Amino acid sequence: FFPAAVVENRHHDTHISLPSLPSLLSFQKASAKLANLAHPAGAVIVTDAIPAMGQGEGKVRLGMQIVQIKDHRAVVDGTDTIAGSVASLDVCVKNFRRFTGCTIAEALEAASLHPARALRIDQRKGTLNFGADADIIILDENLDVHACFVAGELAWQNQAALCYSYTNNSSV
Repeated sequence: FFPAAVVENRHHDTHISLPSLPSLLSFQKASAKLANLAHPAGAVIVTDAIPAMGQGEGKVRLGMQIVQIKDHRAVVDGTDTIAGSVASLDVCVKNFRRFTGCTIAEALEAASLHPARALRIDQRKGTLNFGADADIIILDENLDVHACFVAGELAWQNQAALCYSYTNNSSV
């Protein structure tokens, strides 16, 4: 169990702070739900994923350690010692939604708008408002990532999942 902390910054904004809330497999689902119910507008989803994220199952080097990745867990090879998270942000959003029962919009705001507000950069980040940085993720109804735009430019596209090209506005 990892306790939640209520954090109030110098601007008197209150946020619920949980250590890598949805990425921790050992984190109790009831705690995530309770924290979200206590202050849904302050829920902030982040990931503390280590560089082994996205490399699939097997052994990888993490600094001086060999880490074994299996079943979405990273442990020091030959032990049960957790080496870190391998959960990407989209996995964290899905877990948060599953743990809390919140809507898709609430989960996405917790991963975009709420962190931007907490950092006081919500005029540029976490929003689709005019004048914002145009950092956009294209998702499907299952919250699977299909494309990523940074400053309005296509930065990544899931070729296997897309039936539409975002670069020339024509069907594939």
